[in-house]
Amino acid sequence: MQKISIVCACDDLYSQHAMAMITSIFENNKDNIIDVYILTDKFSNQTQKYFNELALLYKQKIQIVNIDISLLAHLPLGGKSYQGYINLSTYYRLLIVKLFPFLDKILYLDCDMIVRGNLLPLWNTPIDNYAIASIVDTWSKVQEGCTRLHYPKEYLYYNAGMGLYNLAFLRGFNFDSKVQNFVSEHYDWILLHDQDILNAVLHGYFKEVSIEWNIMNNAIIKKCDISPRQKGELARALHTMKIIHYTGPIKPWHKECYHPLKKDYWHYLNLSTMKGRHPIFRYKSFKDKIFFLKCNWRAYLGLSPLSFIKIK
Repeated sequence: MQKISIVCACDDLYSQHAMAMITSIFENNKDNIIDVYILTDKFSNQTQKYFNELALLYKQKIQIVNIDISLLAHLPLGGKSYQGYINLSTYYRLLIVKLFPFLDKILYLDCDMIVRGNLLPLWNTPIDNYAIASIVDTWSKVQEGCTRLHYPKEYLYYNAGMGLYNLAFLRGFNFDSKVQNFVSEHYDWILLHDQDILNAVLHGYFKEVSIEWNIMNNAIIKKCDISPRQKGELARALHTMKIIHYTGPIKPWHKECYHPLKKDYWHYLNLSTMKGRHPIFRYKSFKDKIFFLKCNWRAYLGLSPLSFIKIK
């Protein structure tokens, strides 16, 4: 059996979704030893109890790592487009080099993900001369980030939702000081949070892995807005997908969600120690609900090029 070290970040409000994600890891990696580290600024005693019970249930390790959120208070949160589902916890991954001096590598996963397979092939990706193994972001327009962040386009732009971090490499790279320098000198360049910072500081040191390790929403719509270089791989990746990434403001736990794989989220949540919960409304006011339906009813009914395709 191999040990896989995994880190994620959330607060009390997002703990339910971390619970579903971690349960999916445990369920699909029963032949591996899993050490999970949850970065948080504070958990209630009840939340802590839920995670302790989950670790006992699967005979795996979950450790809570408390973060001083004031260390990140100076960082931007991207404006109106991200209000309501992005907070400072997205920056916690920038601290992992200093938080885990006893590890040579660690796998970071966003909490709005579900793992559908064995993580060992990803964990064993050779990264000796790289900082991070990740996927090139599948949203074609995001590749403009290279220009916005002032580095050559041939280095591409990677998604930070899943990343296998080479901590030994990053320590030798003086990662922490380079992050601080970039933020202080180019604060106004940062739009997509920690993802922008990672790409700006580490471009040229990413190793690309298959998109099956991070299937985002835009990759499974009828009018698929992904880069041409990835479309050939996508058909296979949809059959072999290992990680679902529920990107965007509408998540599986929202009643408005029409993602074809939202059932996976509820399946794993109901195997966890937080089972028995129910979807909530993302949009609560009548005005917001009408606006959402006006913009999305055709996609919701499968009549729009922006509708999700049917996948198992």
